Amino acid sequence: MDVILQLNTEAANILQFESLPDSKLVALSDVLVKHGVAIRPQHPNIDDDELSRFFIVQLIDGDVGVFLEDLRSIDYVTAVYEKQKAELP
Repeated sequence: MDVILQLNTEAANILQFESLPDSKLVALSDVLVKHGVAIRPQHPNIDDDELSRFFIVQLIDGDVGVFLEDLRSIDYVTAVYEKQKAELP
């Protein structure tokens, strides 16, 4: 399952140009390690301040509810949602 995160501008800029763990993103790094997932930009190599704030995580195993709660508890995570699988009409 894919989870979409939106970070504040400062955190997004750090994540776009630095590698985890970064001292300013310890909480995010801890959650990712706890759940055994990696994060990547949803819109890589784009020069758009709004779109560059979105990231995607693929959660293979584990409790999605706990994962979402953990992410929402981080102050620089401004939005989190579960991306529903596409279905044929």
